[in-house]
Amino acid sequence: MGGPASAPAKANTLNLMQAISQLKNVSPQTQSCLSCHVQYTPGIVADWLRSKMAHVTPAQAWRKPAIAREISTPLNQIPPKYRNYVVGCYECHAMNPGKHPDTIDHFGFKIHVIVTPNDCATCHRTEVKQYEQSSKAWAYYNLVKNPIYKGLVDASTTFTCMGKKVGGESTSQRISCLECHGTKVKFEGTKTEMVYGLPVQMAVYDGYPNHGVGRVNPDGSRGACTACHPRHSFDIAIARSPYTCGQCHLDPDVPEYNVWKESKHGNIWFVHHSHFNMKAPAWKPGVDFTAPTCATCHMSQLVDPNTNKVVVPRTHNVDSRLWVRIFGLIYAHPMPKGGKHWEMAVEAVPADTAEVLAKEGLTIAKALVGVKLPLPVSLAPDIKTGKFLYAINTTTGKPALISPQEQAKRKALMEKVCMFCHNKQYVETKFKELDEQIKETNLATLKATVLLLKAWQEGLAHVDLKKPSTLFDEYFERLWVNTWLFYANSIRAGVAMNGQDWTTFKRGWYRLTENLARMETFLKLYEMAMKK
Repeated sequence: MGGPASAPAKANTLNLMQAISQLKNVSPQTQSCLSCHVQYTPGIVADWLRSKMAHVTPAQAWRKPAIAREISTPLNQIPPKYRNYVVGCYECHAMNPGKHPDTIDHFGFKIHVIVTPNDCATCHRTEVKQYEQSSKAWAYYNLVKNPIYKGLVDASTTFTCMGKKVGGESTSQRISCLECHGTKVKFEGTKTEMVYGLPVQMAVYDGYPNHGVGRVNPDGSRGACTACHPRHSFDIAIARSPYTCGQCHLDPDVPEYNVWKESKHGNIWFVHHSHFNMKAPAWKPGVDFTAPTCATCHMSQLVDPNTNKVVVPRTHNVDSRLWVRIFGLIYAHPMPKGGKHWEMAVEAVPADTAEVLAKEGLTIAKALVGVKLPLPVSLAPDIKTGKFLYAINTTTGKPALISPQEQAKRKALMEKVCMFCHNKQYVETKFKELDEQIKETNLATLKATVLLLKAWQEGLAHVDLKKPSTLFDEYFERLWVNTWLFYANSIRAGVAMNGQDWTTFKRGWYRLTENLARMETFLKLYEMAMKK
């Protein structure tokens, strides 16, 4: 069976046709697709020819040892008509036609343009089920259904010019936040266009093209597998590459890629990655690679090179190895239990804390007592315990964040990843440093929040909690956002992944303390001006 053959060096029609003629187990339907698309979309065909999909049938894939198998649906549960053909155009784009409202007639075939996770689940059931449980699968709804997060998006992407609102979900948000989080794709009908002299029926969409991780598809499924496995090679090496994650996880708000690149892991990877085996399903640290990428730590199956046993199982639920959410909303906190982050509510300020703040002159805090916010943790900690209040799930009435026991379990799993290359003392020391920086950055954010409350109280900034965008639409409020969204996040990422400049000058502690000083100075100047 072997691996995929290379596509022709020159992707002209004759070379591609010759390569196609040498393929085995191609369905008649896909052969028909290729006969046209080899002329009209040769780049797509050339890319597909490089894929495993073009050379391995589900039946062949299932016969591999479990540790090396790249499909998860039992063969007897894959429809018989697909088992012994390679996965080609027809097999994906004509899958489940009755479940896709955007199915169109395409030269006698019923096909849909957007291949969805429900289609991929035909062969990759476990991966799709895992992904459905993750925060990524809910990334679109987490932005638009949580009024505070949506308020930040609206304030950041809309403005008024000559009395008219400019921007919004269908324009500026679509090419910014929703490029990564995903859009809600709506099928609006069909149109016929002449393509190379032929009338071709086209699907018309609103919200597409988009490959965001939480894209809501016309068939109701959530996600786009192509966010990490781009069509039409679907190469595991691309999914494991840091460049792929770096499309969205980058400076300034979630700078994991930038931090990793400057770390020793990044140093080694960039020098030696051309010698690494980025395609092996049974990935062996020290054999296939000597420096981790994002996927190594957060998703990949890792195998002991001595025993050939799985130490860390593969997962497509990226939350499952995370015990703490270091990218603060507004503070770092235990991970949410599920992906629906809008289904949570927490008291804005505990009553005892508000009393203490009021005695110090911050009477506005008392107005926030009893106010429920759709956030993971309170704006201020309980003065008695020194701990933040954690959210309750508004649907179940149970805690919305994972328990200390679940945190310990996930942390231990991540320690296993690290200890492929590092000793226990090294790993424990680094994790303790992260714990301490979580505490300190949360306190810095708390100071910024107290300054914000004071600005609201004194009239330097204004807020109406019934209109969440007013949390973010003034300059002083943006300074508050910078504290946690850019600086505190960068510090925690820097200590978690050994990117020291990100903990220091490059949006690290220097920038954070500078930002706090700027907020304090603005308040003092405002107070002085108001006294005159």
